Amino acid sequence: MTLENHDKKSKLIAVIKLAVIVLVIVSVPLYMYFTHPELIREYSDADAIKGLLLSYKKESALIYLGLNIFQVICSLPGQIFQLAGGYAFGFWLALPLTIIGVFIGCSIAFTVSKKLGHDAIRTLFGGKKVTELLDKLDSEKGIVILFVAYLIPGMPKDLVNYVAGLTDIRYRAFIILCMCGRLPGMMVSLFIGSSVTNGNYTRAIIAAVCVLAAAGICLIKREAIISAFHRFYNEQVRNKGDN
Repeated sequence: MTLENHDKKSKLIAVIKLAVIVLVIVSVPLYMYFTHPELIREYSDADAIKGLLLSYKKESALIYLGLNIFQVICSLPGQIFQLAGGYAFGFWLALPLTIIGVFIGCSIAFTVSKKLGHDAIRTLFGGKKVTELLDKLDSEKGIVILFVAYLIPGMPKDLVNYVAGLTDIRYRAFIILCMCGRLPGMMVSLFIGSSVTNGNYTRAIIAAVCVLAAAGICLIKREAIISAFHRFYNEQVRNKGDN
């Protein structure tokens, strides 16, 4: 096989790999949108999802777990599902179910991107620009940006899973950053859902105030947090030869 044919084959494989990633992210939502739009309309808010969960009784916990995995893989807004989880199960039961579902979903998304996208991106786009971009994402500053993307409400967190898979970051470092960054927002959504269900709007307001207070503390203690990230980067990310 000539060098030219080898390059063409490599690019074809790269295209196929990227196509699989795109299909994983968008195929199921598009299928539901075009074939079952009534389901999207019916279950487009937290109250409707709560009704769905409660209607299945014994199976509701497994359904909620599956919804969280599905939501992460397909990059759908997670707050609606988590509010519904708080509504249906209460905070303390919904929390472990949500953590497990999000953990599985993020792990699948990262692994798919790592296995199919990492080499494909380099093969297709190659050159210094892509290498420099991935190097920045692999840097200490990139790790901080990755964590902040998970931490800030409203950010497209689930797409970040796929972006992280394109870098050289190890799974262990990724999942630590991912789950630690997502946990506060996840807890607040569940807590608000649980509080509203019980008619305790005061608790929901307190949860929102606590989030603002935590953000203020992070701002005040930013130097200590940056130092912690520096240690994390050196121990978990920089030493990529360790497994």
